[in-house]
Amino acid sequence: MRLSGVTEKLKQCIKRWPRAYTSTQRFYYRFLHFAETSLLGTRIHEWAWRFFHRISSKELSECAAHPHRDFLIKRIEKYRPFDTVLEIGSNAGQNLFLLAQRFPEARFYGIDINSRFIEAGRNWLADNGITNVSLTVKRADRVSDFADQSFDIVFTDATMMYIGPDKIRRLLREMKRVACKAILMNEWHLEHANSANSSLWYDLHWVHNYRLLLEGLVPPDKISITKLPKDLWGAGGWEEYGSLVEIDVA
Repeated sequence: MRLSGVTEKLKQCIKRWPRAYTSTQRFYYRFLHFAETSLLGTRIHEWAWRFFHRISSKELSECAAHPHRDFLIKRIEKYRPFDTVLEIGSNAGQNLFLLAQRFPEARFYGIDINSRFIEAGRNWLADNGITNVSLTVKRADRVSDFADQSFDIVFTDATMMYIGPDKIRRLLREMKRVACKAILMNEWHLEHANSANSSLWYDLHWVHNYRLLLEGLVPPDKISITKLPKDLWGAGGWEEYGSLVEIDVA
């Protein structure tokens, strides 16, 4: 049985005693907040994503059909012509699958920390006759392995929200280094112009103020931030913070 299944059974069991469940939940979130902000940093998410997630062929097809992907791909299309595109935190390549079909003349690359995702994605892409996508097992902060201006476009989709303050600035610098034309990040953005806080821990994720984080790295007029339409993701953090951050690095 997967760990997620065990966790869910345990949660349902504790819910029989509401007070115990509330106390356990409060302790759980406080522990995670301390562990991520003061102890382990981004490593806690890296560990979780590396070992605790799998994906089936059915889930791949369902994920690829999510409406936000078409929104993201249309924004990437604005930067045509392009030859090479990198997705950081590509999962099994759902975005790249769609991009490869729409732009068969380009080459697409994806990196993800989870070897199960990469293996499933390679098989799925091959079964669908996609030959212009390459998937590699690699941590998000290992972009430093790539040469300067290796890719026309570099993008992320719900990845930076798992990168904590301990690594976010360095990763942004590396993304700018390897990109030729543009960087796009479909993430949670904290839009508080007068706030000195560059990151907020919210519901097990990070909400970053990209305007602050990019100061000194990218001129302000090269940064465009668009609030995501509410119907793309639904309620929760995406409704409040979901944004597309576009950076012109040409």
